[in-house]
Amino acid sequence: MQIIQFMLIASLTPALVIGYDIYAYEGDTVNLTCILTPADSVTWLVPPNLEQYAVGKSVNAKAFPYFKLIRNEDSTLILKIFNFTIHNQGQYRCQTKQKNSDINFNVFPAVNPTNMSISNETTSNEIIAVEGESCQLICRVASGLPKEILSWLHAGKVKAKGGPGNISYSFITTRYDDGKNFTCIAYRKSTHILLMRNILVSVYFKPNVMVHISPSDNVVEGRSLVISCIHDSNDKDATIRWIPECKDILKTNGQCRIDSVKRTAAGKYTCEVDSKAGTVRNSSTLNILYAPDISINEAHINDSCIYVKCIAQGNPDVPVFARWQHESLLGTTIRLLDNSSVLCIQPNSYQDHGLYICNVTNHIPNNDEQIWIQKAYKNIYSGPSHFTERNKRVQYAALWKLNKFYFYVVSDSEIDESKTVTSLPGIYNISISSKDIDDVIYDIDVKVTGYEIIVETILNDSEDFGNFTIQLTNGAGKAEFEFEAKAADRPLPPTNVTLTVKDTTVTLFWLANFNGGFKQFFIVQFRKYGSKSWQSLESVPEERTPVNKKEIDLQPSTQYCFRIIANNSVNASEPTEPITCITTNTKRTSTILVYSLGVVGGVVVCVLLWICITKLLSAENSFHKGNQNRRTTLSKRKDSTCNKHQFTGNALLNYVEVSCDPIPKKRKFVIHGLENRIPYADIDFTLTADPLPDSSSSSSSDTDDDRSEDHDDLQI
Repeated sequence: MQIIQFMLIASLTPALVIGYDIYAYEGDTVNLTCILTPADSVTWLVPPNLEQYAVGKSVNAKAFPYFKLIRNEDSTLILKIFNFTIHNQGQYRCQTKQKNSDINFNVFPAVNPTNMSISNETTSNEIIAVEGESCQLICRVASGLPKEILSWLHAGKVKAKGGPGNISYSFITTRYDDGKNFTCIAYRKSTHILLMRNILVSVYFKPNVMVHISPSDNVVEGRSLVISCIHDSNDKDATIRWIPECKDILKTNGQCRIDSVKRTAAGKYTCEVDSKAGTVRNSSTLNILYAPDISINEAHINDSCIYVKCIAQGNPDVPVFARWQHESLLGTTIRLLDNSSVLCIQPNSYQDHGLYICNVTNHIPNNDEQIWIQKAYKNIYSGPSHFTERNKRVQYAALWKLNKFYFYVVSDSEIDESKTVTSLPGIYNISISSKDIDDVIYDIDVKVTGYEIIVETILNDSEDFGNFTIQLTNGAGKAEFEFEAKAADRPLPPTNVTLTVKDTTVTLFWLANFNGGFKQFFIVQFRKYGSKSWQSLESVPEERTPVNKKEIDLQPSTQYCFRIIANNSVNASEPTEPITCITTNTKRTSTILVYSLGVVGGVVVCVLLWICITKLLSAENSFHKGNQNRRTTLSKRKDSTCNKHQFTGNALLNYVEVSCDPIPKKRKFVIHGLENRIPYADIDFTLTADPLPDSSSSSSSDTDDDRSEDHDDLQI
């Protein structure tokens, strides 16, 4: 309940007093103050029909029990209405007998505004707006009494004020207005708020759009990439469109995926985002990097030069040229030339024919991940037939046999077999066949495609040997080759025969000698030491490398002799000087060293000495049982075929068996050579070895009396 007073003093006028209109809620107390004087002459008239309630101090309390008349200290009269109801509404008047002294009061029941609403509000209490356009907020109420005041508030600030009945607030939206709350309130002057309603403003703003290419704007051809359209649109129904059209769009986020990108895909990619706020586009440029495409142009400037230009076009277009490679047509590298794009080649030169390979890079790999890209220019030799370096100036033949003379040529055009002429006598047949042949170009061994010419002839007289020519004809002219036919002979014996022993396996090595003019092979023969019968092994063809070898598995702890014979279609050579070794007992051998002697040009290149020192397990097993003199001299063996290679001063293989019983403890034991008394070896008594087979006692000698008594010496 509130007390409402009315008087003509503004400071005492309550909120609901508007002019002489007074609004009260049921149950309120209303005070009507009359300022007319004298108070004793004031008459109060009340509703419903301005009936007299009081004259001066006299009141009709029975008729109007809910009224009361009170005199203020200043002698003014106050009509107090208790528990106001609609029955108390109407016109109240205080008057005196003087003219124009009436004061009228209109008392009405107060009514609050109702049904506050906001125009264009969605079911989710939102106002939808678009960035850059005007957004109008309209708040409406069913007005009450007295009339209400309406305001729009945001963030505690009044944005608009008006009423009664409705209020409107308009503003141009930005993206920053999205999600803001606005409040419409209804109130009367400074009294309490009667109605209030909040509304959320959702602004569809034009999105920021960015096109991002991953992994980079610069992509190597053949790689995969993803072009992403990144935007911040708040329109969930916004759509994305790619320009140019993307064939592989990821449905989840509209990304454009390109697998194995081609250089033709380079260019501008535009993403178009269409939303309620409008359409926004943005673009990014894709740069495709690719290795150079190479083309080679040639120009015959003059008779001394063919200019070859290597043209490279890639992205980035900054080619780097390495040195030209000159190769045979079969791919053997011959030489490296200038590192430039232009090359000068001598025309119609056999040495300069082949492939010229341009090497270029822009540091971008091709589809095969190669950084250096190659393009070959083929320079064909078109001159007369060229006899290669493989042709032998001296060829061998045998009397009364069908001999073959071989010639190797390179020719761009077919060789006319009918015009192939040679001065050789006794021609039986000439055949020409195409094949890959060996040659030497700029001092490099190469394979080239050419022809093998075989001239078959039978020589019947020693005078048929000598100097001859062969002449070939092709489309470019004639070519001639001079050669000598010599009589073939048997081969010379092999040289530098050596061997190694590993357990029971003996490996022989030797160098081939002159083959006599025909292809040769080798026969390895061996026998046990002391035997007169040589056994031959399977023939060994001559190796392409200088050193030939043969492995032989033999019996353990056995001494063998070896020799080698060279053979060709004419005859066999003399055998080599025998070479001897001893196989070992693999179960007990402690230390084995096997070498032999090789001589090249009269110079000793390798001395192979085998010394096996044994430590006897007991005196009964001593090779020289009871021999107290430890100075031992080897005796010569009596085998006539092998001993001269074992024990003479220049022996190919020397060996010695030494036994020590008892083992010397104080004095140093040293082995000396016969010449100049050079120390050959120290003895390690911690090692053991098998006794040599077929051993015999050595004769003792004490002839060297001048030797120091501090050593036990062994003569070799």
